[in-house]
Amino acid sequence: RRMAVEILRELPLETFEPMLAEALNDPDSEIRLSALSKLKDSERPDTRKAISDLEEDPEERVRVAVVQSLAAKPRIEDIELYVRRFATDTFAVQQAAIKPLQELGGRSDINLQANLIPLLGDGRARVRNGAIKILLSLPNSKTVVRDFFVYAKQLAGWVRDRALDSFKAFAETIVETVIELMYDKDPEIRSAALYL
Repeated sequence: RRMAVEILRELPLETFEPMLAEALNDPDSEIRLSALSKLKDSERPDTRKAISDLEEDPEERVRVAVVQSLAAKPRIEDIELYVRRFATDTFAVQQAAIKPLQELGGRSDINLQANLIPLLGDGRARVRNGAIKILLSLPNSKTVVRDFFVYAKQLAGWVRDRALDSFKAFAETIVETVIELMYDKDPEIRSAALYL
Protein backbone atom coordinates (compact mmCIF):
# COMPACT_ATOMS: atom_id res chain seq x y z
CA ARG A 1 0.00 0.00 0.00
CA ARG A 2 2.83 2.38 0.84
CA MET A 3 4.46 1.76 -2.52
CA ALA A 4 1.17 2.36 -4.34
CA VAL A 5 0.72 5.70 -2.57
CA GLU A 6 4.31 6.68 -3.40
CA ILE A 7 3.69 5.89 -7.08
CA LEU A 8 0.48 7.93 -7.04
CA ARG A 9 2.36 10.85 -5.47
CA GLU A 10 4.63 11.03 -8.52
CA LEU A 11 1.75 11.28 -11.00
CA PRO A 12 -0.28 14.43 -11.77
CA LEU A 13 -2.68 15.16 -8.92
CA GLU A 14 -5.79 15.51 -11.08
CA THR A 15 -5.46 11.96 -12.39
CA PHE A 16 -5.37 10.10 -9.08
CA GLU A 17 -6.70 12.56 -6.55
CA PRO A 18 -9.71 10.43 -5.52
CA MET A 19 -7.41 7.44 -4.84
CA LEU A 20 -5.07 9.61 -2.77
CA ALA A 21 -8.04 11.02 -0.87
CA GLU A 22 -9.05 7.45 -0.01
CA ALA A 23 -5.55 6.89 1.36
CA LEU A 24 -6.33 9.49 4.03
CA ASN A 25 -8.48 6.83 5.71
CA ASP A 26 -5.71 4.22 5.78
CA PRO A 27 -4.85 2.87 9.25
CA ASP A 28 -1.12 3.33 8.49
CA SER A 29 -0.11 6.87 9.50
CA GLU A 30 2.78 6.86 7.00
CA ILE A 31 0.30 6.37 4.17
CA ARG A 32 -1.91 9.17 5.51
CA LEU A 33 1.15 11.45 5.73
CA SER A 34 2.26 10.59 2.21
CA ALA A 35 -1.21 11.28 0.80
CA LEU A 36 -1.42 14.58 2.71
CA SER A 37 1.86 15.79 1.27
CA LYS A 38 0.54 15.39 -2.28
CA LEU A 39 -3.01 16.59 -1.61
CA LYS A 40 -1.92 19.95 -0.18
CA ASP A 41 -2.29 21.45 -3.67
CA SER A 42 -5.85 20.25 -4.08
CA GLU A 43 -8.60 22.73 -4.89
CA ARG A 44 -11.40 20.16 -4.71
CA PRO A 45 -13.84 20.82 -1.83
CA ASP A 46 -14.37 17.10 -1.19
CA THR A 47 -10.62 16.52 -0.87
CA ARG A 48 -10.17 19.52 1.44
CA LYS A 49 -13.06 18.19 3.54
CA ALA A 50 -11.37 14.77 3.73
CA ILE A 51 -8.16 16.49 4.86
CA SER A 52 -9.93 18.56 7.51
CA ASP A 53 -11.68 15.41 8.79
CA LEU A 54 -8.25 14.26 10.00
CA GLU A 55 -7.83 17.25 12.34
CA GLU A 56 -8.21 14.97 15.38
CA ASP A 57 -6.04 12.14 14.08
CA PRO A 58 -4.33 10.28 16.96
CA GLU A 59 -0.90 10.96 15.39
CA GLU A 60 0.52 14.42 16.07
CA ARG A 61 2.54 14.32 12.81
CA VAL A 62 -0.67 13.76 10.86
CA ARG A 63 -2.42 16.67 12.62
CA VAL A 64 0.54 18.93 11.81
CA ALA A 65 0.39 17.76 8.19
CA VAL A 66 -3.38 18.43 8.08
CA VAL A 67 -2.88 22.04 9.15
CA GLN A 68 0.08 22.47 6.79
CA SER A 69 -1.83 20.92 3.87
CA LEU A 70 -4.80 23.23 4.32
CA ALA A 71 -2.47 26.18 4.98
CA ALA A 72 -0.79 25.70 1.59
CA LYS A 73 -3.88 27.49 0.25
CA PRO A 74 -5.52 29.07 3.33
CA ARG A 75 -9.22 29.75 3.04
CA ILE A 76 -11.73 31.61 5.15
CA GLU A 77 -13.75 28.44 5.74
CA ASP A 78 -10.75 26.84 7.50
CA ILE A 79 -10.34 29.57 10.15
CA GLU A 80 -12.31 27.70 12.80
CA LEU A 81 -10.18 24.59 12.27
CA TYR A 82 -6.97 26.62 12.61
CA VAL A 83 -8.28 28.31 15.77
CA ARG A 84 -9.38 24.96 17.28
CA ARG A 85 -6.03 23.35 16.55
CA PHE A 86 -4.20 26.43 17.84
CA ALA A 87 -6.22 26.51 21.06
CA THR A 88 -6.44 22.83 21.91
CA ASP A 89 -3.59 20.88 20.35
CA THR A 90 0.08 20.23 21.03
CA PHE A 91 2.77 22.86 20.62
CA ALA A 92 3.80 21.53 17.18
CA VAL A 93 0.25 21.70 15.82
CA GLN A 94 -0.27 25.09 17.44
CA GLN A 95 2.83 26.42 15.68
CA ALA A 96 1.60 25.07 12.33
CA ALA A 97 -1.71 26.93 12.81
CA ILE A 98 -0.08 30.32 13.46
CA LYS A 99 1.05 30.99 9.87
CA PRO A 100 -2.36 30.55 8.18
CA LEU A 101 -4.05 32.55 10.96
CA GLN A 102 -1.61 35.41 10.40
CA GLU A 103 -2.07 35.22 6.62
CA LEU A 104 -5.85 35.21 6.82
CA GLY A 105 -5.87 37.84 9.57
CA GLY A 106 -4.17 40.28 7.24
CA ARG A 107 -7.19 40.29 4.94
CA SER A 108 -9.63 43.16 5.35
CA ASP A 109 -12.69 40.92 4.91
CA ILE A 110 -11.88 38.76 7.96
CA ASN A 111 -12.45 39.66 11.61
CA LEU A 112 -9.98 37.23 13.17
CA GLN A 113 -9.94 38.98 16.53
CA ALA A 114 -13.48 37.71 17.21
CA ASN A 115 -12.01 34.18 17.20
CA LEU A 116 -8.77 34.92 19.03
CA ILE A 117 -9.61 37.48 21.72
CA PRO A 118 -11.55 34.93 23.80
CA LEU A 119 -8.35 32.84 23.94
CA LEU A 120 -6.69 35.61 25.95
CA GLY A 121 -8.64 34.35 28.96
CA ASP A 122 -7.31 30.80 28.50
CA GLY A 123 -5.61 29.15 31.46
CA ARG A 124 -2.54 28.19 29.42
CA ALA A 125 0.12 30.86 28.97
CA ARG A 126 1.29 29.45 25.61
CA VAL A 127 -2.23 29.84 24.18
CA ARG A 128 -2.60 33.39 25.54
CA ASN A 129 0.86 34.45 24.35
CA GLY A 130 0.42 32.83 20.93
CA ALA A 131 -2.97 34.53 20.48
CA ILE A 132 -1.43 37.88 21.41
CA LYS A 133 1.39 37.40 18.89
CA ILE A 134 -1.12 36.66 16.14
CA LEU A 135 -3.38 39.55 17.14
CA LEU A 136 -0.51 42.02 17.23
CA SER A 137 0.60 40.92 13.77
CA LEU A 138 -2.74 42.05 12.35
CA PRO A 139 -2.74 45.37 10.49
CA ASN A 140 -5.28 47.06 12.79
CA SER A 141 -3.53 46.78 16.18
CA LYS A 142 -5.40 49.73 17.75
CA THR A 143 -8.76 48.10 17.01
CA VAL A 144 -7.46 44.75 18.27
CA VAL A 145 -6.18 46.18 21.56
CA ARG A 146 -9.39 48.16 22.10
CA ASP A 147 -11.53 45.09 21.29
CA PHE A 148 -9.49 43.14 23.84
CA PHE A 149 -10.07 45.80 26.51
CA VAL A 150 -13.81 45.73 25.76
CA TYR A 151 -13.80 41.92 25.99
CA ALA A 152 -11.75 41.99 29.22
CA LYS A 153 -14.47 44.04 30.95
CA GLN A 154 -16.73 40.97 30.99
CA LEU A 155 -14.11 38.62 32.46
CA ALA A 156 -13.91 37.67 36.11
CA GLY A 157 -11.36 39.83 37.92
CA TRP A 158 -8.59 37.22 38.22
CA VAL A 159 -9.04 36.07 34.61
CA ARG A 160 -8.94 39.67 33.40
CA ASP A 161 -5.78 40.32 35.43
CA ARG A 162 -4.12 37.21 33.98
CA ALA A 163 -5.05 38.24 30.44
CA LEU A 164 -3.84 41.80 31.01
CA ASP A 165 -0.58 40.48 32.50
CA SER A 166 -0.05 38.38 29.38
CA PHE A 167 -0.73 41.43 27.23
CA LYS A 168 1.65 43.47 29.40
CA ALA A 169 4.56 41.27 28.23
CA PHE A 170 3.97 42.65 24.72
CA ALA A 171 3.20 46.24 25.74
CA GLU A 172 6.46 47.64 24.36
CA THR A 173 5.35 46.68 20.84
CA ILE A 174 2.09 48.63 21.17
CA VAL A 175 3.17 51.69 23.16
CA GLU A 176 1.64 54.19 20.72
CA THR A 177 -1.66 52.30 20.65
CA VAL A 178 -1.80 52.12 24.45
CA ILE A 179 -1.06 55.84 24.75
CA GLU A 180 -3.90 56.62 22.32
CA LEU A 181 -6.26 54.40 24.32
CA MET A 182 -5.39 56.30 27.52
CA TYR A 183 -7.53 59.08 26.03
CA ASP A 184 -10.45 56.84 25.02
CA LYS A 185 -13.96 58.06 25.88
CA ASP A 186 -14.62 54.86 27.90
CA PRO A 187 -13.12 55.14 31.41
CA GLU A 188 -12.63 51.36 31.67
CA ILE A 189 -10.63 51.36 28.42
CA ARG A 190 -8.50 54.22 29.79
CA SER A 191 -7.98 52.29 33.01
CA ALA A 192 -6.91 49.11 31.17
CA ALA A 193 -4.52 51.13 29.01
CA LEU A 194 -2.99 52.68 32.15
CA TYR A 195 -2.60 49.19 33.63
CA LEU A 196 -0.41 48.20 30.70
